[in-house]
Order: sequence, then C-alpha cells, then structure tokens
Amino acid sequence: MKRSAGRSREGKGRVYATPLAAILYAAVVLGASMIVVGAEETTATRQQEIADEHEALFAEDRFPSATTCAPCHEDIYREWSVSAHAYAQMSPVFNAMHAKILKETNGTNGDFCIRCHTPVGMNLEEPEFMSNLDRHPTSREGITCIVCHRLDQPYGKISGRLPIVEGSLYEPVFGPSGNEELQRAIESGEFNLQTDPARAGRGVHAEALEFSQLPTPGLCGSCHDVNLGNGFRLEEAFSEYKHTPAAAAGVSCQDCHMGIEPGVPSGYATGPAARVGNRETRPRKRTNHMFAGPDYSIIHPGIFPHNTEAQELATLREWLTFDHQAGWGTDEFEDTVPDDFRFPPRWVEPDDRYDAADIIRDNLELLDEIAAQRLKLLQAGYQLGDVVVDRADADGISFRVEFTNGTDGHNVPTGFDAERVVWLYVTVTDATGRVVFESGDLDPNGDVRDSHSVYVHDGALPADQHLFSLQSRFLVRMVRGGEREQVLTIPYSPDPLPFLRPSTSSTILTGRPVGARKHRQTIPPLGSKWASYSVDREALAGTTGPYYANIQIKAGMVPVNLVHEIEDVGFDYGMTARDVADAVVEGHIVVRSRDVDLTGGGAETAAAPEPRRAETAAAGHDGEHGDSRITDRYIPLQLDGFPRRPKPLLELGPPFLGTGRIGRGISIPGGAVWTPSFLLFGTLRSGFGTVDDGTTQHSQWANRLDLFGNLALTGTERVVIGLRPTHQSATIAPGEPFGALRFTGYTSPSSGAGSFSNQLNFDWNTLTHLFFEGDLGEMFPNLDVDDRRGLDLGLSIGRQPISFQEGLLVNDFIDAVGVSRNNLRPGGAVNLRFTGLYGWNGITRHSLLPDPDLRDAYIPFNRPDSGARLFGGFTEIDWRSTTTAFDVMYVRGGALGTSLGSADGLYTGVSFVGRPGSGAFNTSLRVVNSMPLGEASGLGVGMTERLQRVLGPASRGTLVFSEVSWTPHHSYNFFYANGFYAHDTYRAAALDTLIQGPLARVGILFAGSGLGDVPGVGASALSPAASDAAGGAFGHQMFFAGTRQQLLFEAAARYSTAECASALAPCEPHAFAGGVRYQAAVGRRGVLVLDAFVARESLRELSVVEDLGRDSRRRVGGRAEFVVKF
Repeated sequence: MKRSAGRSREGKGRVYATPLAAILYAAVVLGASMIVVGAEETTATRQQEIADEHEALFAEDRFPSATTCAPCHEDIYREWSVSAHAYAQMSPVFNAMHAKILKETNGTNGDFCIRCHTPVGMNLEEPEFMSNLDRHPTSREGITCIVCHRLDQPYGKISGRLPIVEGSLYEPVFGPSGNEELQRAIESGEFNLQTDPARAGRGVHAEALEFSQLPTPGLCGSCHDVNLGNGFRLEEAFSEYKHTPAAAAGVSCQDCHMGIEPGVPSGYATGPAARVGNRETRPRKRTNHMFAGPDYSIIHPGIFPHNTEAQELATLREWLTFDHQAGWGTDEFEDTVPDDFRFPPRWVEPDDRYDAADIIRDNLELLDEIAAQRLKLLQAGYQLGDVVVDRADADGISFRVEFTNGTDGHNVPTGFDAERVVWLYVTVTDATGRVVFESGDLDPNGDVRDSHSVYVHDGALPADQHLFSLQSRFLVRMVRGGEREQVLTIPYSPDPLPFLRPSTSSTILTGRPVGARKHRQTIPPLGSKWASYSVDREALAGTTGPYYANIQIKAGMVPVNLVHEIEDVGFDYGMTARDVADAVVEGHIVVRSRDVDLTGGGAETAAAPEPRRAETAAAGHDGEHGDSRITDRYIPLQLDGFPRRPKPLLELGPPFLGTGRIGRGISIPGGAVWTPSFLLFGTLRSGFGTVDDGTTQHSQWANRLDLFGNLALTGTERVVIGLRPTHQSATIAPGEPFGALRFTGYTSPSSGAGSFSNQLNFDWNTLTHLFFEGDLGEMFPNLDVDDRRGLDLGLSIGRQPISFQEGLLVNDFIDAVGVSRNNLRPGGAVNLRFTGLYGWNGITRHSLLPDPDLRDAYIPFNRPDSGARLFGGFTEIDWRSTTTAFDVMYVRGGALGTSLGSADGLYTGVSFVGRPGSGAFNTSLRVVNSMPLGEASGLGVGMTERLQRVLGPASRGTLVFSEVSWTPHHSYNFFYANGFYAHDTYRAAALDTLIQGPLARVGILFAGSGLGDVPGVGASALSPAASDAAGGAFGHQMFFAGTRQQLLFEAAARYSTAECASALAPCEPHAFAGGVRYQAAVGRRGVLVLDAFVARESLRELSVVEDLGRDSRRRVGGRAEFVVKF
C-alpha cells in the first residue's frame, strides 16, 4: 500500500490531495461542533478542553515556545532541537532519577533537580514528577530559547534557579549584539514584520536588547555550577574553568562549545541570525546551538529531536505508537502489509504513515549528525598518551597506559561526573588472537565490573581489579564505620527520614555538607593519569607470543546501575527498565582505539590479530538480555501518593526548592544580583531515658529545640542564624551533681535535681549560629567580568560550627572567620581545598575532672576559655584512590591557663580515606595529636603528672582512629569495625559542651545523644575520653521497609592502658558494652528512636573509692526519643 499520489510533504505544512477533501473535512468538523454547541457544551470533557486551551495560551504569553521562534530562526532551531539543552527534560533517565531522589528525601528535594531541566515547567508550577507527555509543550523543551534569551541580569552561580523575564513573543529579547539589525529589519518593511499583535504581518519581538553576560562563561556558570540546597557540590564545571589556562587566555566556554568544531576554540561561522521567507538578515557571527555533549537520546525519534512538523502531525502519545523499526511508511512495509493489519487509530491512513516516516528519517539524520559532533567533542578531551611496557615474557606481562586530558578548560569528565562513565577497555591477545587478559568488559546488565555492578555486588562475577574508570564517586556518611559508596547520595544510614534543609554549618569552609561528599576521579586540564595492567604467568600458559594489546577509551551517558537503582519509580514513554538500559549501552562509544605490540615495547601496530575468546569466557552484555537482571516488566510512573514538598515553618520570597515564579533580582554595588529568600526550619526532640547502675537509678525526660533561619541572598551568599531556646550551655562545675539538668524537662530525684526544669529563653546565650558565608568572586563580580582571574575564594564569618577530622580535632561553635580555596591541583592530585581559620570567641576547652560522685574515674569538664584565640590551616586532597587531609591548629589560651595548667596548645591531624580493591570495603585512618605549649601553673604541690595532663585544657597525647566498613553480597545492610588507641591524654582543640570527648565516632555506645546528661540517657554508655586507652566497636546495621526502618546492633570495649598510681589519679576501669538501636520514620516529619544498652566495667584497684572490694559493676539503660522535623 503506497503513498497516495496527490499527497506530499513540502515546506513546513501538510498539503491535502484536493480542495474537495478539505471542504468535506471542514463540513464534518463544523457539523459536529454545532451538535456540541446545541448541547450547550456542558460536558466535563469540553470544559477541561477549554481550560487546557486557555492555560496553553496563557503560558505562551508568558513563556513563548521554541516553535514560536522557529519560523524566523529555522537554522538555530534545528541545531537546538537535537541538543542536550533540548533533551534535558525529555530524558527518561533524568525524570526517573529526579523522582527517586524526591521519594527518598520525602519530597524535600523539591524542584532542585528539575528547576534546571525545565525552568518553564517550574515557573508554571507543574508537579515536580509527572509524565513529560502531560507537561506544557514549552516545559518539555527543557533549556529552551527564552531560558537564555529572556535573562537580563548576571545572577552568578545560582544552580539554574533563573528569574526568567516573562512576556509574549512581542516583548524584548536579550542577545549579544543589541538592537540595530532588528530595528533595520522592522523599519525596512521588506520582511513584513509587526511588533503589534493587532496588526497583520509576521509577529516579532519589539526589541533585541544587549545582555553583556550572554557570550561569557558567567552565563554558563549560572547552571553549570550546581550546589544542592544543603551545600553538596554536585557539579563544578564553571569553578574548574576559572582556574585553568583557558580562562587565563580568555578562551570562553562558548569558544569550544558553540564554535565550528566541538571541543576546541576553532572560531565561529558567519551567517544570518534570522531568515523570513527568502530574505535574510545581515551576516554576523553565528554560534552553534547544537551543544554536543556526553548525553544522547534513547527515546522514540518521533518525539525527539523536537520537530515542528511532528508536532503538527500527531501528539506525543500518538507518536509512541508509530513503529518505525518495523518500517511503517516505507514501500518495503506498505507493499506487504496484510489488509487486516490493525494500526493504532492515528496511523490507519497510509499517507499519514508515509509523512511520519519522512519525519523520522529527518530526525534520525539529525541524531546521526550530533552523534558525530559528540565523538569529536569527546576526542578533544579524552586522549591516549604513552604505553610503557615494564615486562613481557613467558613469566608475565606488565604495562602502563597514559590517559590524558586534551583540553585546557576543565577536568574530564566534568559536570555530573559521578554519573559519567569513561573507562579503558583493554584486551591482551597472543599471536593467534586468543584473549589472555581483559579489563573494562561489561557484565550482562551493561556495567563495568566495579562495586556498583549488580553481578559483582551479588558475587556472581569478580570485581575488575585492573579497571581504570574516571567516574567520580558519591560517598555518604554511615551511622558509624565511615563512608560508603552509593549510586545516589541519600544519607539514610544515620537518619531513616532524610530531610533536605540548608546546611547549618559553612559548606564554603569544608567544601561539603556533613553526611555526603563526592570523591573526584577526573583528570585536571592538560593532565594525565596512568592505568596499570598485569597478566600473570598462569594466564599465559599454553599461549605463544608475540603479545598484543588493544586499548580503547570508551564512554557512556550514565551507568546501567543507575537505571537499576531508580527503576521502581517507573520510566516515561512506556519504557521498561531494560529498554532504557539497553539503549544506554547501545549508545556507548569508542572514543579512541590503539593496537600495540607488547613484546615490541609498546609500539603501535597494525598487525594485531582479531581477538578470539575461549568458549569458557564469562558472558558479557550482548544486547540479548540473556542474563540481564534489569527488569523487563513495565512499571508505570508511580504518581499516586507521591510525596510533595513539605512546607517549612515560614518562608519568605521564592520558596526553598519550591515551584513557582522567581522574580527579578536586586542589583547591588559590585555587580552582584540578589534574589533574597528566608527560610525558618529546625527540629524538636523529646526523649525519656533511664539507667540503673546497681545502686542508683537515674531517669530523665529532656526536650531540645534547634531553630534555624536561612537568609539566602544568591546561590552562594547567605546568612544563617541558629538558636537552642530550650537548652542552657552551662558547664558542670566541680561538686555539682552530674544529673543537673540543662534541658527543659524533668530529672528523677535520684538523679539529683528531682523537679521540672524550664530552660526556655531567647537570650544571647542560646545563640549557636550567626554567620555569613559567600564566594568573593560572586559577591563582587565586577572585579572579574570576564571570569579569567579565579577569584572564587570562599569566605565565612561569624558564630558557626567548626568541625574537622570528623570532629576529632575540633568540634565546637566558635566566632570565627575562614577563607577557603577550592579546585587547586598540585602535582598528581585531582582537587585540593585549603582553608585558613581564625577564631576569637566561644572556644570551649575540653578537659576531665575526677567524678565528684565517685562513680566514675573522670567526667567531662568543657568550659569556654575567655580570651582564647584559635588559628588553623586545613587541607583536603582527592587522589585517584584516596582522600587525604592534613590539618594544623594553634590555640592561644585565655583565662583557663591561670588555674588549670597550660592553655596554649598545638593540634595536628592527618587522615587517609579510601576504598581499597573494587570499593567493597571502606576504610579510614586518622591520627591526631595535641601538644601543650607553655608551662603548667597553679596546679598545686603533690599532683601527679597524669592528673596534670588530665586537668589541663591543653595536654600531650596522640589518638589513632581507624574505621572499616563493608557491605555483604545480596544485601545493602552493612557491617563496621572501628578501633582506637590513645597514648597519654589527647585533647581536642575545642569541643562543644554537649560533646563529652573525641571518641564519639567510634560507636553509638561512645556517643551521647545530645539530649539530657545522665549516663546512658544523654551521656554515653562508654567513656569517649581519649586518655591512655584502647578499644573499638563492631556493629551491624539492617534496613527494612526500604530504609524507613532500621535496626543496629553494636558491641564495644574500652581497655585502660593507664597504671593505677594513687587515689589522686583514679584508675579507669576496663569496660565492655552491648547495645541495640531501632529507628524508624513516622509519617512525613517524625522519627522514632529506641536505644537499649548493657555495660560491664571491670574495676581496677583504686578505680572508684566507693567500689573498693568489688570486681565489677554493671549498667543497664534505655532511651526513647521522638524527633519532629520542620
């Protein structure tokens, strides 16, 4: 069945065979309309249609579609229509990943991800999660024309939260060259342009105003530096660029990504910006809007690329029913299709199928064009360097391959580098072509064999020990045991109800929020990394040389394990997870390939034989789904009951991660543009606990309110205020009962107070936070309008929490000023962050005192050191397999030095955090040291040296702390084993009054709850003091109901290494404890925590005076807490 002779596809519209057909068609439509009108159009369907049409017109008046621009800017529209900008919202992977993050964060992630991908949709207040088929047409266009050309202010690093200037087609647009050519075209009359919608002619915007930032890197930085609402640095392409040779030379983002050749500054084409009929505007610099990148389309070619003819021919849902792979609309199919073949209603007519096939053919050609552009772009950045053969004989082969970044403008990969897969695929063959070694091969799902491979995780395939991958890693902090790699950065281990709110500490200083970070694996500009490979003697048995290696650089859009991670929320367009996974793998591209003769020293060769694998070789991904564990069951989008963003207590201005219009900003001196917003949020904790030590039972009910205000000025500048109005920060004075309550609540008589305590107040003493933080380059952008000077120095000043070395070195609220520099690249490092700090008030010194109740050897004695000053320098460096940190602090003591000994101290810390092997194990090693500077004074005669070390605010000591955690096969539960050794008395530089000692990270049995102060209630079951002791904790955390219910078991021990000398220096007992914690999310804002523990102490000589003659003592306790988040 061939196309009707009288029907053709010409120009932009569809031409029907005869006017008679059109007349008959119009008559039928008119007759049907009259029937509906006669029925007074009262049906709900028609009312909805009217509402939809009205909404569409209203949206078009605010945010014109790219199809509105296409008639005059046809060439630019064609380039844009297939670009990554145009695909941003259409991607089914993005839509599902965004939904999964929303689901796992209880809706609190809001529109953070999707605001970048469809600014128009979020301005129109569309739901954060829905099918793209139901979004407004302009919303589906992602980064459409107006997203860039309706901006009129330089907003800086605003993570895509752009205030778009609203208006119809006739309102002004903003461009790089101003209004001259547009006014000439309007006034000449030759283009028949009209700026008045009431007059006949082709509609056009009245003005083209110059926006000076449009052709600069700063415009790109508005979206391509992405910082989460809690301070997590997701993408730093713009920040990377500002510290590169390209920036110093004045080469812009646009020079490489909108020029003639992708990836290199090759100049620009020249041509008209607009064409009306056969008339063109004057030639000028023409930027390419194709924006080739690592992403590629995996959806039906009838719905992407965007195509004006496709939109006229059918709806998106109708296009999804068009089977182009079966050949619909081709002579080969139409000549043989049976007469009784049932087509979908829209495609019953053969002429429609032919028209659709023509459109599909055009779109596929356009997809091929951008695929070629993509390859050129990737080849500019990913290059093979030298191959060095260290050994090649019958006893084994070892060689190294250099992987080089060919660009000088940013790291590779850049942007969303934790989901970019770039790796080396290496095979070694013998003289006959037999494969004797392989690395970088795929499992049956389509993943490389790393720790995220489902097959490796389940133990079905071994990890690829030689894998060289440039994919950065998301790391989340576990409840204990350090960090763990996760596909998505949802820190659900410490908290079953992840609840995204602004960070309450300065992320400018630390480079990341508490709880999650990204370990970069990328290559700096013009830098290189070496991959090492070895083939052992056994693998070469029965083979003959010479030996050859085929080395390939391969790249993909996202890892397939991401598809597996997000599949439960469903994929758009009727796709199954396996459809998506296979399409992702099909898009993998070989960027570079080289054959080398290993026996000949690594020289490039063309004589390598065709690889021949043994029949017993492990089956990889073959596209046939044979052993794929990605489901092929269709899961519709899980829209019912999907969590919406929970509202905070108060928000003023643009809502925090909420949909809706973002108004224009306020320009201030220096060039910054503020879009102020205020958020009031916090947590309310209420807990009851009791502990029985065999002679006395202590019980407490305590309440704690942490209240925060976040005044965001820009994407990088903000002011944070924090209060604890139900808690007093008073310290325990010598002789004061340990159970003296500092929280609003009740303490049992046996605990000392025996009455209700009301600590509610809002005076200055309850203020825990009051600081400003920002980016110098963003505060004063006029100092670097061309983005060449790298002025993005972080600044934080005011009262703020300061924590380094996971709180072992310092963990306190201090009046301080800090300056930080990120994206430094010393030799061989991926990234270095340096922070300098000066603190002048609120420095709380940590020491110990003999227990006045004579129940324990010592109790914490944390108190502010009036007049103390703190100076510090902190570094953190990402290497390929580890992250290292080296920190130094000096505290010049204040008033405490006059009565308790030396208060001047030097504190150092060094750490190594890594994931050896394939990443299944997570390890960290930290060594911190404290050293007093100056002589002790006022201690009295007869005090032992040990007691002097214990009492003084600065003391000599070293603490070694290690963490190991691992995830077993077939499970995402995990185990951890932490250990410590304290030599002498290590003292942290500063510790908050609620923190009893530096060992809280060892285990939950070493950590207080920060709610109440009775041992086992608010205080820890085991002493967290780092004084002449060794020990550790072993734990197992299990997850249920997804991750909303959790059970944690822990066993811990503390062994005192101190000698028992005299009653003036009580001897700490050995202690052992076991504990269990159950925590569960309750509804959308609540968390229930239940703790129980039993501890046994082995008393030593003069351990506790009251217990002389006893060998041991036992403590049993429990706690129940409810947390409300808002």
